[in-house]
Amino acid sequence: MNKTAQSGKKPILKNDQERMRIMLDAVPLCATLWDANLNRIDCNQEAVSLFGLSSRQEYLDRFFELSPANQPDGSPSRESAAAYIRQAFDTGRVRFEWIHQKLDGTPIPAEITLVRVEYDNGYLVTGYTRDLRELKAMEAETKKASERMRIMLDSVPLSFTLWDAGFNRIDCNQEAVSLFELSSKQEYIDRFFELSPEYQPDGRPSREKAIEMLSRTVETGRERFEWMRQKLNGDAIPSEITLVRVDKEDGYVIAGYTRDLREIKHTVSRLNRMEQLAFTDAVTGISNRYHFMENAKKVLLSLSATRTISIMMIDLDHFKSVNDTYGHVIGDSILKAVAKKIQYTLRDTDNVARYGGEEFIVIVEHDSRDTIIRLAERIRQEIHEAIFQCQEEDISVTISIGVAIQRNPSQTLEGLIARADYALYQAKANGRNRIEFAKDHDFSGPI
Repeated sequence: MNKTAQSGKKPILKNDQERMRIMLDAVPLCATLWDANLNRIDCNQEAVSLFGLSSRQEYLDRFFELSPANQPDGSPSRESAAAYIRQAFDTGRVRFEWIHQKLDGTPIPAEITLVRVEYDNGYLVTGYTRDLRELKAMEAETKKASERMRIMLDSVPLSFTLWDAGFNRIDCNQEAVSLFELSSKQEYIDRFFELSPEYQPDGRPSREKAIEMLSRTVETGRERFEWMRQKLNGDAIPSEITLVRVDKEDGYVIAGYTRDLREIKHTVSRLNRMEQLAFTDAVTGISNRYHFMENAKKVLLSLSATRTISIMMIDLDHFKSVNDTYGHVIGDSILKAVAKKIQYTLRDTDNVARYGGEEFIVIVEHDSRDTIIRLAERIRQEIHEAIFQCQEEDISVTISIGVAIQRNPSQTLEGLIARADYALYQAKANGRNRIEFAKDHDFSGPI
């Protein structure tokens, strides 16, 4: 060494110098030795290697060229370095981040630790420089990965929530904020349980059920279910929730995706309404002719060997006079009331429809002729005894019924209807308010 401390202390002896040299060179960090007058008095070989220099002397001589003129906070490097060294002499230890550079200007982010060392009758400060380039590169990569993840999450067109292993909400995406019309992600996280009604449609408390579904996801790895959510103003948001357990080195997190079903629910409701309109008679509210024929064909195809199908054709007697006397509005009201009476009298397995005008058709699955006789008579009697009140008028009507029983498995639905319609014609011809059974001369034995 060609410099000595200028503090008036004893000079460093040769054997002391050798021991210090060994210690400095053994340290795997850039090391610099400062005296009480803030003079650089030594360094180790690692310092020479870190900055790509030719010798220790070059390091000592050009030390302040190994830092930019100013640190990132704007402070002059030379002044800040002196202040930190004085602080180390006063307090014994200082640690801080610093930007060094090579002589060509290549930055070297570093962590500096200054340690006051008692030596002879005074003190020295040893400065250790930890190269943070690799760490900073990793942090930058992690930050970049985090930014990429954030971009991915915010680009997902689904509301996203992240839960930790303790079921604490730790993150969300921008879509979650937008869906519920909130001011920030933090508001979403803080007010999460206000974004569901107190109870779900099945009657379960939302908070209790949410914890249960998160627990199930931990066990199964993935759960999907429907859930009712809401805005802070109470507007309902029917949703489909998908929870996924995401395993990581130190445990797992749970990712929750919310799919807004409002548009789908509206579309399904509209389609159901359109289907109802397509299959329902507008006046009576029961099935129309088309819907009846489609269902009846399916019943006929699925019929078991021990069961029989019958068709009843039902027509209101003298209904033209009702329309002529009271008008079509009253007539439609009576048609609707008669349809309800027939529907109420039938069993759940039977099916009635308006066939056209004042005519109704019924398909009945039964196991004996007596069953269809009793059912047809009950319908006739219910209508015969009913009094229909329309605009303070008491109106009575009767019906005629024609019945055709399927006696041959090859009998078509159209053929069966034709036979029942002929039997209805016979009931009308024989005085009305009665039941007639079709006779099919192609088959022997009683009908």
